[in-house]
Amino acid sequence: MEGNGASTLLGMADIVKRFPGVVALGGVDLDVRPGEVHCLLGQNGAGKSTLIKVLAGVHTPDEGTITWQGEAVRFAHPRPRWTSASRPSTRSSTSSRG
Repeated sequence: MEGNGASTLLGMADIVKRFPGVVALGGVDLDVRPGEVHCLLGQNGAGKSTLIKVLAGVHTPDEGTITWQGEAVRFAHPRPRWTSASRPSTRSSTSSRG
């Protein structure tokens, strides 16, 4: 894809995702370079949500490669991997009023 001359920050190459009876994504390519803004447009059923779900790790692509700053990446799950030090507090704060 043509771009602003910068190297690709996020790349999706030949992404294929199949569901029973349908090919939702049939070899999609997407390159995002620093400073670019992209919008996905298409009819219902065109695969917009599926592409984003593949990128987010909700769906695993059947074929293709996702790269971040030139390195191949694979997302196992969209849930963040919290460490004990960075985990948000689940305790509710209560205050007594008197």
